[in-house]
Amino acid sequence: MNFAHRIAVANRKIHAGADFHWYRFEAVGPDAVVMMGCVSSGLHTRGRHKGRPKYDGPPQTVVVLNAEAAAEQERYEQVVGRCGECLGEGRVSAGYRDGTLWPICPVCAGAVVSRDREPAAKTQRQ
Repeated sequence: MNFAHRIAVANRKIHAGADFHWYRFEAVGPDAVVMMGCVSSGLHTRGRHKGRPKYDGPPQTVVVLNAEAAAEQERYEQVVGRCGECLGEGRVSAGYRDGTLWPICPVCAGAVVSRDREPAAKTQRQ
């Protein structure tokens, strides 16, 4: 399941604005994730964290269940019409070893459409 769906659920739960950043994710059991975030007051201008956001606002914590993320994935597929696993990219992140591994999406097989829709016919140029 794409983590973007968990972030969308958490943003909706706390009515987060565009300047809100999630900075901590913690698995709680097999079916939930605790997410912590805050509004950033800007970027560090000096030192080893230069260019990174300052997380100095009041923290907010949200618990997102797997069922909520799955429902968000289904909603995404219905509204957008693209695969909810790869978000319509055709590839998913599968790990990191000398660069991020991007195999073809196992759900849509690279067709980028949701499971309940047929992929568009590919036209051949002559």
